[in-house]
Amino acid sequence: MRTLCGTILAAVLSLSANANSIVSFCERAKKGDRLTVAFLGGSLSWGANATDPNKASWRALVGRRLEERYPDVHFKFIDAAIGGTDSGLGIFRLERDVISYKPDIVFVEWLVNDGVRKADDDCSCSYEGIVRHILERLPGCVPVQVMLPTRGTIEEPDASKLVRWDEQKHTGAAYGLVRADVLGEMRRRHAAGAANLDRMWPAWPALLGDTTHPHDYGYSVYADIIWDQIFAKPSDKSPTMPDEWLFAPKYRHVVRENVAAWKDLPKGWHNDVCYVRAGTFDFLCSRWQDGLAVAANCAFNPKTLKRELVPGDVEPLWAKFRGEVLMLYGESAEWSPKCEVFVDGKRVAERDTADFGRMFAPTAYLVWKIGVSFDANAEHTLEIRPVFADGEPQEFRLGSICVAGRNAAWVSRTDKVGP
Repeated sequence: MRTLCGTILAAVLSLSANANSIVSFCERAKKGDRLTVAFLGGSLSWGANATDPNKASWRALVGRRLEERYPDVHFKFIDAAIGGTDSGLGIFRLERDVISYKPDIVFVEWLVNDGVRKADDDCSCSYEGIVRHILERLPGCVPVQVMLPTRGTIEEPDASKLVRWDEQKHTGAAYGLVRADVLGEMRRRHAAGAANLDRMWPAWPALLGDTTHPHDYGYSVYADIIWDQIFAKPSDKSPTMPDEWLFAPKYRHVVRENVAAWKDLPKGWHNDVCYVRAGTFDFLCSRWQDGLAVAANCAFNPKTLKRELVPGDVEPLWAKFRGEVLMLYGESAEWSPKCEVFVDGKRVAERDTADFGRMFAPTAYLVWKIGVSFDANAEHTLEIRPVFADGEPQEFRLGSICVAGRNAAWVSRTDKVGP
């Protein structure tokens, strides 16, 4: 049975043939319309290892070409790329970081970070969910698949091992998406001896063990391929919405609950802003979060410029939720504590929440996927319990509780449940 959203989308598209095709985008650009271009993905879309990601990344270079070809257009470019994250976080960021800008075209890049050698898993579901939500929420927008390589995937002799590549191509075909298959083109060039991989990955990043992110020349190669495959001969193909999901529809309903907006937080918690220093610019949480709920056993002393211990207990934070997927999204600092998470009274996860902040000092993001297979039809209790080290000033910094489910998804504040 056709879904309501699919029916509405089909009706909208039928009113204007090719309304969200590359051809229609280019025609609007020729007329000088105001156009918004969004880039959703990981570090390869942000431009890690480029001398200046806002100038030398493939997204910056594609943006520059658009401005040069259509000088009368006022373009707005949205950088919605965070390194080290997959589509499982991307779908919870989609509303705030992409849809809210009402883009006319969205480049979606998750091949590497979703795991190119894996398939038919939770990332398959979240990736498809991103595509469906873009089509449902932005019927005039053109979603573009971008499939980027690493040096290892270019040199991989057995293409059958790159199973996510095939899966994403299959997903794109089912939804009628236009595609920039940089991986396929680079593999073709490499097989023909026409790819200078040593220039794309110079010795210095290779010495650091990074054969994922190219240098400026490599990003320029990516930009050339993306331009040639998308804009050199624009497609008049518009996306379609399959009646049924290809994978489990666990991201049909998506909720990102901003805990920072909650009033009357538990004892030892307070509302705060994100730090404005991070290991890298794409990890800067002040760009991606609208404040934090912070549990702390300390307070900052402006006279000593240090965090000092504060006597008193810090209570757990309690909530109720419904959904299959549960994720915590916040900020990891060098001085963050360990934390335990309980669902329905059972401890389901524990983590040193300072781990990523230490790696990219002083702060980075906290992305903590608690589980992806909770009972979709049940109401669950959630307890988040920071565990502070004796004598150490620490802060647990939480931005959002993220929940998704096929039947429903919601999060609500509650008081302590049970004894």
